[in-house]
This record gives sequence, C-alpha cells and structure tokens, in this order.
Amino acid sequence: MPDLSDDQRELLLDALAEHTQRNARPFVAERIIEANEVYFPDAFRRDAESLATIAARMIVYAGLDDCTVDVTLDSAAGDSRAMLPRTRIELAGVEDQVVFFSCLELGQKKDAVLCLAHEVARAALLVRQLEGQDGPYRATSRRTELVAPADTDEERINASVYASYLGLGVLSAQGSHEYRQAGRMQGQVPVSEWQHVRYGGLDPEDTSYLLAVQLVVRAVDGTRLDRLLAPLSDERQSEVRAEMRKLDRETLIERLGLPPIETWPKEVPAKADEIEDEEE
Repeated sequence: MPDLSDDQRELLLDALAEHTQRNARPFVAERIIEANEVYFPDAFRRDAESLATIAARMIVYAGLDDCTVDVTLDSAAGDSRAMLPRTRIELAGVEDQVVFFSCLELGQKKDAVLCLAHEVARAALLVRQLEGQDGPYRATSRRTELVAPADTDEERINASVYASYLGLGVLSAQGSHEYRQAGRMQGQVPVSEWQHVRYGGLDPEDTSYLLAVQLVVRAVDGTRLDRLLAPLSDERQSEVRAEMRKLDRETLIERLGLPPIETWPKEVPAKADEIEDEEE
C-alpha cells in the first residue's frame, strides 16, 4: 500500500485550509454523505430523469440549494450490455443558477452517485469562484451565459479537495479507485470482465488522507466510523484508519484554522442516525 509523503500531506492540508479558514461549517457540521438508499432513495432506470434526480439531491448536499440541474444524456449512454457498464458524466458548466451535466456513458446507480460527487464538487467550486473567493457558503451564480470549468488537472484536483470539504469525502474515497470483476456463461463458455474505476482528480491515498482528517476533526469513532468506512474497499479502509492513527485532533484544528470547538455549529445528524432514532 503506497504511503503519502509528509510533503504531500502538507499540500493537501494547505488546499483544504483555504476552504476551512473561509467557512468552517461545511467541514465540521454538514452531513457526511454516503452512497446508499438513505441518501439516494429514488428508483434508478439508467435514464436522464433518474440521473437528474441523483444530481438534484447531490447539489443540495453540496450546498447549492438554489440551483437546479439540467442533464443531457447521450442517446446510447444507457444501452451498454456489458456486465460492468461504465459511467462517464461531465460538468458542462453553470448558467443562471442551472448546473449542466453531460452523460456519455451510464452504468449502475452507485457509479452515477460516485461520479456525480466529483462533478458536483466541480460545480460548487466553480460557483464559488464566480461569486468571488470570499462569497458566502451556498451562494449561487446568476451569470446569463454558460461558464464552463477550466477542465485542467489542477481544477480537478482542487475539486476533489473541495468534495471532502463539502462532506462528500466518503464518496470521493470510494470512487477514487475500485477494482471490479464479473462473470457469466455465454453458452457453455465462461466469460469474465475486469474493470478499474476511478473518479476525481486525486489518487486514492490522497482521498483516504482527506477523509481521515475530517473524521479525526469530528472525532468520529465506534459504530459510526465503521458504518462510514464499510462501503470502501479493504485497502481504502486500511489507509483511512492508518492515517487516523497518525493524526492529532487539536493539531489539525489549529492547522486548518478552525475556530474553537465550543463555537462550532451543532453537527447535522446523519440520516441513518435519524432513522435509527425513529425505530427505537
């Protein structure tokens, strides 16, 4: 398992601190979103409507409450007969409070969620930049012409850091790399497919570190920690836990320029916790 250098850890903290110093709330209080039926309960039919529903939920989770979504689906995007159909969704741009996405390939629901987590983070970062670096959280763009993202490696890396800041870190870590395998019988011949899936601009070790930072800052442990990490691959889980053991909460809070803990807004409870409370 590759290990991050201390220099890379510092670079990631620098990038994260640019956001936490401006407004700590998303990082310390907003929900940490999970790729499950609790957060994305709608039926999925591999069509534009289903994809738009997921995107609409995701932009709210990312703080773009006043925005709407527009999804363009390629005519053949959902027609793949592969055992492991791929997903390719791109942010096209933002115009007058509408976030535009283009989908060329569409696989399963989980892939749509993981891919959109990164693309929505790109949108949220673009909106913030359009409104000015010091604009308030949940600001929205009112530009009357489509503004596209820079679409550079730097822009995608920054968006992946921003995803973690917004509470999409579990999705970012989960989507940073997954290895999948499927098989079936074609007549009497066994056929197998393999696939490496990667969404976002950061390496898996980077997303694991950023997630570990947020979990330590929020003092997440016990069954909640187990639940948040459960969807990740064994390798990602090991990375996150290993990084958490190296981190000190007070040091991180100072490093990220966060205000004193006693001044933090009350953390929004995870939806899964709300459901458990209702059942008790």
